[in-house]
Amino acid sequence: SSKFLLIHLPATVVFFGFLYLSIPIFYNYDKSNIENLICKNNNIKCVARGEVSYNFFPTPRIKIRDLVINDLETKNILLTTDHAEIKLSFKNLLTKDKHEFKEIDLNNYEINFDLTNLKKYKNIYKKNNLLPINFIKGKIIFFNESNYVASINDANASVILNEYSKEAVLKGK
Repeated sequence: SSKFLLIHLPATVVFFGFLYLSIPIFYNYDKSNIENLICKNNNIKCVARGEVSYNFFPTPRIKIRDLVINDLETKNILLTTDHAEIKLSFKNLLTKDKHEFKEIDLNNYEINFDLTNLKKYKNIYKKNNLLPINFIKGKIIFFNESNYVASINDANASVILNEYSKEAVLKGK
């Protein structure tokens, strides 16, 4: 009976852990809900052109293909990304409405940064409850109205926005 416990107890824990992590695969994630989650601000609008899916490896996350963020006032494209991932907490994976979001990863992105509208960009980040954002392997293009100024290639950045502080680290070429 001790061999039975040594083999079956860990196997049972692994099986139910795998089952717990894989249940959200069967949920249908609505694009408009995910778009509203990412773009809580009134000045920007998110459009998920590709599919929205769930993946539990290496951590639970919602994957979005081809995400575009537009500025509503100027109608310009602020950001395009091929792969966006919203990392989920391990808590409350069984109920879709109670998912806790930890951070957002944007892979293979392109940011169009207009230097004449710096004050407007500050208004985007005035919300206190924004998630940490990681920008991975992308390009940041700076322009002044319609004139090209500079660009940062192979840019990796992490942005952490708290109630009292804003922190960002940018590395690139």
